Amino acid sequence: MELLAPRVLQADEDAPRRRPRRLHLRTRGRPPREHSRNVSPDIIRCDCHSDRTDVSSLRYSICDDRGYLINVLQLIIDARDEIKAAIRREKDRDDPDEDRLAELAGQSGALNWILVACFGYQGFSNAKFGRIKCHEAINAFAREILLTANNGWKPAASASSTASSTPSG
Repeated sequence: MELLAPRVLQADEDAPRRRPRRLHLRTRGRPPREHSRNVSPDIIRCDCHSDRTDVSSLRYSICDDRGYLINVLQLIIDARDEIKAAIRREKDRDDPDEDRLAELAGQSGALNWILVACFGYQGFSNAKFGRIKCHEAINAFAREILLTANNGWKPAASASSTASSTPSG
């Protein structure tokens, strides 16, 4: 059974106990990174701003012109914001309609998955409206956010939207 329990996951009895913390990268009502940073396939690494590094870790420039992906995402974000507002209004009622809340939550979840798929599609090599440079830029911005929020902690594990860490030192 030793092979099924890697040493890295076993507790070291002499080591001080450190409680890992989990940081979940949720937008909490804010637009996705590709929207707030104007990341779009038609304007990333533009020729008109080749002297700038808007994505510093990758040395990519992003044009000041609004990208077409942003226009598409804005419609979905606005619709989802309206649904979230309707959920808040329904919850604030004296007698909230649970069926209505479930319906609204389903609609919000569906729009969220469309946004997730748009992000993932940016990294697809045969994408018709995506570009790997966009996917890399979005991840670079997310990495900056994670490193800022995770200050003083060392990474222990991560997934696409969650990271676990333990105190440094």
